[in-house]
Amino acid sequence: MAQNYVVIELPRTNGYAFGISNGTAVGVAGGTYSNSGRAVMWDSNGNISDLHPDFLDTPTTQGTSVVNSIRGSLMAGSGRGDLTSNRINALMWKNGIPSFVPMPTGFMSSQGLSTDGTSIVGQFVMPAKRGDFTTAGDTHGFVYNTATGQFTGMYNGNPSVTYGVSGNQQVGMELHGTFLAYLWNGNPKSPTVLHPQGAEGSVAYATDGVHQVGEVGYLVQKAGEANKKGIRIRYDYAALWSGSAASLQFLSSGYPNSFAMSVNGNYVAGYGIVTSAFGTRGAQHALGWMNPLEPALDLHSLLPAGYSQSWAQSVDANGNFAGYGVDSSNVTHALIWLKVS
Repeated sequence: MAQNYVVIELPRTNGYAFGISNGTAVGVAGGTYSNSGRAVMWDSNGNISDLHPDFLDTPTTQGTSVVNSIRGSLMAGSGRGDLTSNRINALMWKNGIPSFVPMPTGFMSSQGLSTDGTSIVGQFVMPAKRGDFTTAGDTHGFVYNTATGQFTGMYNGNPSVTYGVSGNQQVGMELHGTFLAYLWNGNPKSPTVLHPQGAEGSVAYATDGVHQVGEVGYLVQKAGEANKKGIRIRYDYAALWSGSAASLQFLSSGYPNSFAMSVNGNYVAGYGIVTSAFGTRGAQHALGWMNPLEPALDLHSLLPAGYSQSWAQSVDANGNFAGYGVDSSNVTHALIWLKVS
């Protein structure tokens, strides 16, 4: 499988690619929410386009922005600047034109995390009273339909985040002492709980309308040399669901810890973590599944020499992966793993 991919190191240092569609990747150049971070788009030849909204800048202060997801002519992300009182606000780009995603009155901050080409999902924070002080309250997931203008808060009394969307499916998590993977169909009051019995925690990061992917964590008892009772260590496993907790299957990665971040048909993007026998987590390596029933392709192994870590964050319908990696100089580079015939 390795010979079917070529790696494109995208221009601009401190670059991160978070989404990809038809070989076009989106993300940020200059660092995530650093003083120089700007939303960008790269084509499959590595050419870069600046998507940063001018309305976030003033003559004396430059704002920051990032694109997290792309599908067709719609992109989702967020940005901040003087206009937002330097608080992060969800953004959308329709046919390349940026604007704010409408939010409830009084919100404190928001992020657009994913799009399916029509709807945008993400999270926002509302204020809360703590005695005489106003502070940040719970995180609320949301879904915004750009065609109809309908905004739905995916909140039912517990902190929530909506990470992925496809058609009438939204996925994410709710906090109930621990994170629980959730699947919604537009109604925050009637979710499908994907969290399996006995797990320590779980999160669903993406859906393609048929499958949902994410992570499921378990506490594993490990014998200890100095402690006969041993210790409990959490291990996380890349997970795939088909609409219910009972449908859960784990994706073979070759790593003790792994995460699935994006799904598109048979293709799944994610990463694995090099882990010691004692559970200590180390370097992270990009992974790509060509079929959920088969072991992952170690995308990290295709990178030029010197890369210490990498992450695959998104995959498109053609099997092209987008993500980023850290080189030997500790510089982050946005990457495309382009599938070739």
